[in-house]
Amino acid sequence: MFIVDLPGSQAGPVSPASPKLSRDTSFPRCRVVPLPYGRAETYSRSLLPLGHGYPLWDPIGTYPRPRKHSEEGYFLGDVGRLMQDGGFRFMFNIFLLADDEVQVKTPPNFQPLPPLQCSEIIKIDMFFPPGTVLASNGITHKRVSEAPLEVEFSMNLREGAIAILPQGASREDLTTEAQARVLEYVNQNAQAWYRFANEVDGGWGSCPNGSLYILTGFDRSASWAIATYPLGPQVPPRQSSITYKHDDPESGHRGWLGATERGIAGKWDCMSNFDSHRRSRAKQSHLFIRGFRPSVNPMFWKKHVLRNLPPVISQISYYNVLSKATAVGSVIRPKDNPPRPEGESEEVPFHPLDVIAKIAFKKHPKAKVVMVHDDLLRGFGAEGSWTLPRLIKIFSQFVDDAQFNNDDGLVTVKHIDKASSKSPPSTIKEFILHAPSAIAYLLMRHEIHAGNMRIISEIIPGPGPNHV
Repeated sequence: MFIVDLPGSQAGPVSPASPKLSRDTSFPRCRVVPLPYGRAETYSRSLLPLGHGYPLWDPIGTYPRPRKHSEEGYFLGDVGRLMQDGGFRFMFNIFLLADDEVQVKTPPNFQPLPPLQCSEIIKIDMFFPPGTVLASNGITHKRVSEAPLEVEFSMNLREGAIAILPQGASREDLTTEAQARVLEYVNQNAQAWYRFANEVDGGWGSCPNGSLYILTGFDRSASWAIATYPLGPQVPPRQSSITYKHDDPESGHRGWLGATERGIAGKWDCMSNFDSHRRSRAKQSHLFIRGFRPSVNPMFWKKHVLRNLPPVISQISYYNVLSKATAVGSVIRPKDNPPRPEGESEEVPFHPLDVIAKIAFKKHPKAKVVMVHDDLLRGFGAEGSWTLPRLIKIFSQFVDDAQFNNDDGLVTVKHIDKASSKSPPSTIKEFILHAPSAIAYLLMRHEIHAGNMRIISEIIPGPGPNHV
């Protein structure tokens, strides 16, 4: 018994017409599961709350790309999309000419931005100090030794993830000014890029609304080790542990102790840069990436991507979100996970900014483009596991304190820090003087919150991938 603790391409064959098909199908939909699938899905969902950007389960980048790109790693200004296996699939770079050796395939009539200047890049050589351990909620760890680095981990939740940086990691980000010119450039081209990404024969598959990623920052290191728990939708034990040892002179072992060649250590899935079959030509691997995620108006999608054909429900993409923790004494089994959607439905990585983008279009239905950036993740908070109830609460709190700015059809989102708001009255007299306006303000906030909750409930969990 396992007791969960409490903490296109152009449209294909036309499906029968239905009035319900007018519901937006451009964005991925939410699929709620009681048991995690592990690996990339668990890794990203578990470490996203830390606010460093999107965690890559494939830090090396195993997708085919030009030799120079694979040797030097990702570039600032790369355009691509996150893949379900935890990698970033590169398409083109906005700062390089169309015939540059790094480019894979550029959109028609591609005109790049002027090259980046050194003054537009912020570099921190040792943002993460050597020996940094990043662990998700529910994982405890104990440092056995510093030289060689040895750390023991223990897990007691449904899922969790670990990233270890024995030699630390550097950070690169575009300046605010550089991000501003990237934002304007992407705004002008987002619609054309989505048409291109869904029509080009580049092996990328479909590219759902909101899935394009323009890199404006990343964290990278030459030495790393990552792990997720559990291996898949199975009934894990009440508690599980794993140990990392950077260098063991006696056995000659480096990395996760007890791991097989396939990267399996008990109930854990793990890997490191020491794994011979995962080594690459790149000197640095990317642990976190940050960037803009543009979305286009669903009506534009219907007209120019679907070409006014009814969407094929079997091709609607989806992502997985964990259900709420069950009551003590309840039993969940792998078969309790709902069946995967049939047909060509594509499973995509979950990114909370997709939900924020859909909320933005609900608030500004005539907007042309919505642009969200990974910096917004810092306003989500790192407490608790990202289960469905927790996510709904996070989105509610975030949206209640966010600004959705519409500038001539471009909607951007800004999180307002509560700490910067005015302090409460310090005296009884001051309280009495401000009471009427305070009551009016609270009533207004209540009305805004109720409206936001209605919008959020339509999106997550929403209709799901199996419903029309």
